[in-house]
Amino acid sequence: MQYFILLSLPVLLCLSIIVIVILCFKKKWKVASVLMIVVLLFNWYFKIYAINFHSQNDSDNRFRILSYNIHSQGAYLDTSRYNPHILFEVIKKTDSDVILFQEYDTNRCAILRDSLLCLYPHFHYTVGTRSYGQNAIFSKYPIKSVSNISKNELINFYCIDYNSLPISIVNCHLESNNIGQLLQASKTKLVFFIKPKIYYSKLQQAKGIRSNQSLLISKAINSDVPFIVGGDFNDVCGSNCLSTLENKNLRDSWWFGGFGFGITYSDFNLLKFRLDHILYSEHFKCLYSEVQKENFSDHSLLISTFRIKK
Repeated sequence: MQYFILLSLPVLLCLSIIVIVILCFKKKWKVASVLMIVVLLFNWYFKIYAINFHSQNDSDNRFRILSYNIHSQGAYLDTSRYNPHILFEVIKKTDSDVILFQEYDTNRCAILRDSLLCLYPHFHYTVGTRSYGQNAIFSKYPIKSVSNISKNELINFYCIDYNSLPISIVNCHLESNNIGQLLQASKTKLVFFIKPKIYYSKLQQAKGIRSNQSLLISKAINSDVPFIVGGDFNDVCGSNCLSTLENKNLRDSWWFGGFGFGITYSDFNLLKFRLDHILYSEHFKCLYSEVQKENFSDHSLLISTFRIKK
């Protein structure tokens, strides 16, 4: 039940704002004020709606990272693998220093890869055992080392040489809830409400796996060097998975640099969540973050720009 509440937080926040507006119209100022304070604390604690007004002017020591579940085994790259120029141009315009892909497929992404290599000469992909794709990284800067937690986990560690400064980066695709697959197989979207036990079981199982995966990542975090963890977490803020990593002094780039709910996953016109995250260590200052919605995947591009502290 706790996890269902976490997934419903954006809706609950919107409903609370509507109630506050109604109370203001009825001139019940004290009740509205108390509820507003509760909502603000609620929003701050669970990091639901980010409010930042950073300018998008780059600074010295700028470092920009893009995380994108490219969904290469479906959607755009299934039909446009031989001519993916539109997707390439979108990625090119972000002017990112490092690109983290999830659900990357070597066959469907071959031409896109060749185009990106002109801008990002340093590349690595992971041969995974999962059916829904691999992880890949494209970088403007040399990749000095690569390691994996295990063959069964889509969690990859990289060390980037950024102008002689080592930056550790984790690209992760954590366990999926697989709710989308169940909805796709059902005849009605209302099955989520009709048979909640099925979904609750799926959520609980995936939640436990992600908690273990986040523990593996947290044990590998080196607080002495700049560290970034990005990817498709398949989880929301306030979850055990995200809390485990934030307890290692990693910050949420959307909360400190974005504006709005930051929805990165949308499917079946029913499921809309912030499942993709970029977390960073104290060696960085987050200048701004943005979610760029495109029609290439069921996920959106998450782009975060940092300044490296001297």
